[in-house]
Order: sequence, then C-alpha cells, then structure tokens
Amino acid sequence: MIFKVKNLGKIKEAEVDLNKDLILLTGQNNTGKTYLAYAIYGFLRNNRPEGVDYHYSIHEKDEKISGEVKIDLDKYISSEQFTEQYLKLRTDIPLNDLFRANHNLGTDQISKPEIDYYIHKEDELSEFKRKIYESEINKHQVQNITFQKKAYSYNLTITIDKDKSKSLKAVEVYTNIIIRLYSYPPNITFFPVERSAINIFSKELSLKQNETFDNILTKPENEQLKELRIYRQKINRYPKPIRVMLKFSNDLLNLSKRKSYFFYLADELENNILGGKISVSEYGDLRFKPENSEISPLETHLTGSMIKSLAGISFYLRHIAQKHDCIIIDEPEINLHPDNQRKIARFFGRLINEGFKVIISTHSDYIIKEINNLVMLSKESETQKELLKKYNYAENELIKPERIEALLFRKSNDNEQITPEKIEVDAQGLSVDTIDEELDKLNNVAENIYFQLFENQ
Repeated sequence: MIFKVKNLGKIKEAEVDLNKDLILLTGQNNTGKTYLAYAIYGFLRNNRPEGVDYHYSIHEKDEKISGEVKIDLDKYISSEQFTEQYLKLRTDIPLNDLFRANHNLGTDQISKPEIDYYIHKEDELSEFKRKIYESEINKHQVQNITFQKKAYSYNLTITIDKDKSKSLKAVEVYTNIIIRLYSYPPNITFFPVERSAINIFSKELSLKQNETFDNILTKPENEQLKELRIYRQKINRYPKPIRVMLKFSNDLLNLSKRKSYFFYLADELENNILGGKISVSEYGDLRFKPENSEISPLETHLTGSMIKSLAGISFYLRHIAQKHDCIIIDEPEINLHPDNQRKIARFFGRLINEGFKVIISTHSDYIIKEINNLVMLSKESETQKELLKKYNYAENELIKPERIEALLFRKSNDNEQITPEKIEVDAQGLSVDTIDEELDKLNNVAENIYFQLFENQ
C-alpha cells in the first residue's frame, strides 16, 4: 500500500509504504515532516468505508476448498483504475479542513497539492498472508492458502488445501479478514506536538468558546450571523489533528467508561516510564498519582512535563485502542530524558508486535539508536537470548528490519521543494545522516576547544 503526495508545502514529492508497521519521518526542521503526517492522517480518516458490500461462494474440487469473493468497492474505486498492477483509490481529502482554513500549502508558483494512494497487487497479497497468519480470527490453523485476482476484476479467489482446513467456514473467516484489510486501519489517532498544552488548556478553551457563543446569542439577529462567521473562522483555524485532539480531551469522562483490550499496555507505559497511574476525575480531566505515594491524584498542570506529554497515550491504550489501529505521534521525544527516550522506543516495538501501526516524526538520536538495537537483536543467533538477558531486552520489543519504513527530510541548498530520501534499513538498523553529521561536528568542536584551552597549557 503506497501513499504518495506531490506539491504539499515544502514537499515536492514523497512516497510512503503504509504496509510497514513502523514508519519513521526524520530530518531537519521546516522540511514537511508534519505536513506528510497530517496528509496520511487525513487520508486514512477520509477513506475508511463505513461498510463494504461483498458476496462469496464456496465449492470443493480436487481436494481443495475454494471461495470466490466479490468486493463491491464502487463507492471509492473507479473500475477503470482497477488495473493489473495497481488499485488506485479515490482520495477526496478536504485539504483546507485538514491543515487549516484558508491556509496556503505552498507558494503561488507551486501547483495544487496532489495525494494518491496505491495498492500494489503483489505487495497487497503478501501483506494479506502475513496478517492472516498473525490474526486472532484465524482459528482454523490453515497453512496452505493461495489468492488469485484477475486484472480489471473485483473478484478475489481464495483456495485452501482441504486436508488443512477444519471446515468450510474457513473461507468465510478469510472473507471477513479481507473486509478488514480494505477497511484498514479501523482507527487512526494522532498525538500532535501540541498534546501537552491540549491536556492542560482544552477545558479552558472549551469554556471560552461556550462563553463566546452565549455572548453572540445575546446580540440582535442581524449581528449574530456576522459574529458567528467570525467565530467559526477562529475555532477552525487549527489543523484537523489538533481539533480532533481537543474534542478527544473534552470527552475523556465519557470515553473512560470504555475499556480497551489493550489496557495492559497502558499499565506497562505507566509502570515502566511514567512512574504512576493516569486516571480521569469526575470533572473529566486527566489526573496522575505517583507510584507508592499517599497523596491524592494530581491535576495535569501540577505534574511534570513528561506526564503531560504521554498521559493521553496511556488513556488511549486503556480505553480506546483496537487491534490494528494506526497511531501517529509527532516528536515522541518531547520532554523526555534520554533514558526515557530509549524506553519509549522499546515501547514502540511492543506496540507494533501487538498489531499496531506506529508512525513517528522524530529528531531523537536516542530513539533511532534504540530502534537499531531492537533491529539488531531481532537477528536469530546462538547469542541472541544471552544478549537479551544481559541488556534486559524482551523478545516482544524486537523489530525485524523489513517492518520499518524510514524517510529522511533534508533542506535543499536553494530553499526549493524537497523530495524525502528513503533510508535503507538492514540487519544493523538505519543511519540518519543529518543527525550523525551534527554529532560529528559537535564532537570535533568539543575536542578542539578542549585541546586549545587545556592540553596546550
């Protein structure tokens, strides 16, 4: 599943493989990383169908069980675009609504932004098989399964070896998985870089908006419409991910009545990194109780900056998270000491091994290097378990290199639009040139200063 953008702010063209489980956007400031993250978020939110109609038939032949599935995707797939190699989905994303009202995404010389999304047939079916084998729905323990799809056809044929299948219901099970794949992911949550401020001020912003609205209603009718237009422009000036996060923060009390299957991940985040428990007060705001403390839970504004940054993620995992969710975090390293940056990188490994897709924009060398450790330790060898034990890593944190997509955003010399570079990810992990170059410069300067001031004397 390849996501592509063109002429989006500073980005001339970018391509991201959304099949990957961990997607890293890294590089210099003001190069379009957040814009690309917003675009992915907007696409996934706007192209999730409420339901997909399908029909299937099952028949037996030559010791095989076959099911033919017809997926009616006419709502958002053009038949003329259903070619042998690519399946192109319509991308009706309201860009002004996604970023902010009346916001110019580029300059007058740049053409209109374009967003495309492709599912490459071979990649799609390969991803199909991996997700089926890993899926909790697969109760039939089917090993041999093949997929066939003809060009210009909505029909996908699934064939299962009869002796490997316990029932004809297996094909129906796989049909449901197909629907899930085309509706994937079921939920997208964006934690913007402004999340700390949102946790503190969302209630005050909401109260202020209500006061403004009540004040408008007290004015004569001929003035109300004009005032409401101005008011609407003000409340819509934030990008969509921030507006959604504000709404999320104002509905915590209702959301806290739900319990996610992944509540144990919230426990791990709180125990291993936050050092205390996140809860919701009767007034609907987040509170934090330090571990082994007798004090009452603290209001968010009284807690440390790390708590403000990560509290929303803990709440999401405890009450909202679903299997195969996509989580986008802009600069997860904010307010974290290097030891906790390493811990949050390992926590990302936990998330993707639990079935989540994680997209992060980061400048942190600590996060990159810890991810490299997780990649290297995923290599099976005689010393793997010994190294895991020695350095206190867990197998459920490890990440295979083929599960990672990484893009490097580098400023152009002439300040023109840029095309992010694909970073190679191999068995040793990945290298971010712009970070490594600055670290080398810093070390060289420090050594020269030390030599000139101390060694010469």
